[in-house]
Amino acid sequence: MRYIDETLFEPTNHLETVMQEKYPEQQKIDVIIIDGMDRASWVEPSMALLKEDGILIIDDSDRYDFEKLLKKYNLFRIDFYGYSPGVILKKCSSIYFRENCKILKQ
Repeated sequence: MRYIDETLFEPTNHLETVMQEKYPEQQKIDVIIIDGMDRASWVEPSMALLKEDGILIIDDSDRYDFEKLLKKYNLFRIDFYGYSPGVILKKCSSIYFRENCKILKQ
């Protein structure tokens, strides 16, 4: 597994182009983490870059309708609930993956 430390602060529909320009040898990514103000806009470009056996991690997945956005990809979901600093309600982060995910089988 290769680690890429790439932080993009502006949502873009050109995420795949940006990544290919910066990392031309990287074709697909093992793990993508989505966090930030406009998480929903990152789903489509992230799925285009995610390996078939990769995982997608979404912070605050309870705040958006990710099930609708991700339904066409046939992904499984594992939810993690807990408290954020200064917040009295539980928050949820989720891991999405396909059945053939090798990372979670290790």
